[in-house]
Amino acid sequence: MKLINKKYSPKGKIKTYFLGIKIKTKKFKYNENCIPKPDNKHLKLSVVIPVYNAFQDLKKLVSSIEKSKLSKDTEIIFLDDCSTDTNVYGYLKDICDKNEYILLRNSNNQGFIKTCNKGIKHSKGDIVVLLNSDTMIPSNFEEKVLQCFKSDKNIAFASPIGSHTGWWNIPCNDYNFEKIAQIVSSSSANKYPAFTPEGFCFCCRKKVLKKIGLLDEIYGKGYCEEDDLVMRAIIAGYRTVLIDNLYVYHKRHASFSKEGKQELFSNNRIIFEQRYGNLQGIIRSKMNIKNYIKEISNNIQFIEDNNV
Repeated sequence: MKLINKKYSPKGKIKTYFLGIKIKTKKFKYNENCIPKPDNKHLKLSVVIPVYNAFQDLKKLVSSIEKSKLSKDTEIIFLDDCSTDTNVYGYLKDICDKNEYILLRNSNNQGFIKTCNKGIKHSKGDIVVLLNSDTMIPSNFEEKVLQCFKSDKNIAFASPIGSHTGWWNIPCNDYNFEKIAQIVSSSSANKYPAFTPEGFCFCCRKKVLKKIGLLDEIYGKGYCEEDDLVMRAIIAGYRTVLIDNLYVYHKRHASFSKEGKQELFSNNRIIFEQRYGNLQGIIRSKMNIKNYIKEISNNIQFIEDNNV
């Protein structure tokens, strides 16, 4: 089913409804220069971590969580998607009992998207982070995520700078991860620029999810689901941004083979483009994402090379 029935011209012409949201003008206008309205409420964080095998990566993530400065208000939810590696569930049960984390387990493999949605529904935080199990978080993780969302009530979704993602390639390892995280934090312009957030660490304002819906399960086991959610938010008038003072390590593709990933992505991209045509490309060009990423990457590399 097409949610948008014609492609957008470079000027963004549109004459339709989207998920019941009426586009009031004849042109869809993406406004990146809106005036922020700070959110002065006390925001609580929930971190939802779907897990399927990748046991060694999971242990590294847990170690980083235990070292980070998470407050008692922060909720950690692990969801074991019926891992075939028997080490995973026993390990999760032990660390959740020890740290008072929440552990949920699917009786059969549900896939990434259904597991994420289950975690979102179970979460109690105002801001929900969908965090891949092949990541590591720095000590300032909670502080930086909440600062971003408190900077503007209209921010719906955000993601940080990453090591290996669709947009980023800033190599690091277990030994220099915190160093690069500190470089990013100390050298950032703290602009929270317009961005199409990525799924490896996908940060969501929960009240927006209640308005526009959760991840669309039509995308099966994963890929393109966060892009779809971002498009819904932008069309509804919300901001989506980069947390440009936060760095999160991401191994990438720990649960999928290269061939499996490509097949999932290709099939889901067809669904995505049937819905949105070329609107995503138009928005990304207005966001000037590529130039901003290049600027940040070069700055990090310069500081690291010169020990500034």
